[in-house]
Amino acid sequence: GFLIRRLCRIWPMVCAAVLASIVISCLHPARTLPSQLVWTHLFLLQNLFVDSLKNPDLPHLWSVGAEMQLYLITPLLMDCLVDRKTSQRRP
Repeated sequence: GFLIRRLCRIWPMVCAAVLASIVISCLHPARTLPSQLVWTHLFLLQNLFVDSLKNPDLPHLWSVGAEMQLYLITPLLMDCLVDRKTSQRRP
């Protein structure tokens, strides 16, 4: 529910920002976006790769990536720590 709605709201804006960055890098050769880093932005993994943070056009997307990773990791972590049936902490 929540994660899908959030992703549907964020994903189009991320794609538009990456596309705009690609267009800018085509129009201004001094500002290049390495093609191997495009996927890190599209899959919201740029905060895990130091080189992708050096892109001057997309520095703000690291926080979106961190937010989405938090939304994915927190439920998995809670499943490992708390028993759903008893709502008790697992040993």
